[in-house]
Amino acid sequence: MWEASRLNSLENKVFKQYWLVIPTLTLLLLPLSGQSYILNLLITCFIYSVLASFFNLPFRTLGYCNFGYASFYGVGAYFSALVAINYKVPVAIAIVGGFLFTALIGVGYGMLLSRLRGFHYVAMTSWFFGEIIRLIIIRAVDITRGMKGLYGIPFIFSSDITPYYYLGLMLFIVSIVTCFKFLNSRIGIVCFAIGNDEALAQSLGINTFKYKMLVITLSTSFAGLMGSFYAHFRGTITPDMLDWAVTLNVLVFDIVGGMNSILGPIIGTFLLISLIETFRFVLEFSPIVLGAALLVVMLLFPDGIVGIPKYISKFRKASR
Repeated sequence: MWEASRLNSLENKVFKQYWLVIPTLTLLLLPLSGQSYILNLLITCFIYSVLASFFNLPFRTLGYCNFGYASFYGVGAYFSALVAINYKVPVAIAIVGGFLFTALIGVGYGMLLSRLRGFHYVAMTSWFFGEIIRLIIIRAVDITRGMKGLYGIPFIFSSDITPYYYLGLMLFIVSIVTCFKFLNSRIGIVCFAIGNDEALAQSLGINTFKYKMLVITLSTSFAGLMGSFYAHFRGTITPDMLDWAVTLNVLVFDIVGGMNSILGPIIGTFLLISLIETFRFVLEFSPIVLGAALLVVMLLFPDGIVGIPKYISKFRKASR
């Protein structure tokens, strides 16, 4: 009896330590299959998983819902593309530049939002800010070519998709680890405290303005990073990537996956993008797929897909 208990304990410990090994090895070995379609789909999942995770970061810690989030995704893409096209800047430097430029814009944006309290004030201000950026890019025809978008953007690698896949996987892993480390750091804990009760945090001597600005800047800068990568992966971009619909899609990915978990946004993104791709032969099905998934999850599993095991456990206990 004791040996069986000890064995089960050991198995659980091994599972907790190595449960990521199988999916990681699978992702690393997938290019050997030679399926460029699958690799292209996964690159899209990597990009949107990072967007979903960092969109969720200020919401989970501060309760801030950034409805202008897609604009930073677009800013990173346009900045990186423009400096690469007009100034012949090496692609790697252009991508880093897109990340840093978006972070700089994010600082100013963070200073603005950090002075606001209340979900509706933050939501409306962020949406308004995002629309301003989108309209600037559309109207600056001489620089951005307006609604026609930018094309002829230098690629990172040759036509082979495998290097893009591994770069996307690396950015995905680094970004998610950064998000995880932040949430579990001292700064992350302070941000959770601010989100729970900002007045109490201030009374304890915490500079809430500084911490809120930091979270918002971190969130927007990673959106810019993925936008820069996307621009040099696709070779063409349009103002559509700054549209509010992109932010809405990311929000749905978060809700369906579960917003109170680091894995929730990732699971929601991979699942819904796969479903959308399944029905891509009828473009009108995409909103239906997202809407149906959102409705089912919100009605049956308010904590998202990651909360399903908890509900199963409760159901089993109740049935005993």
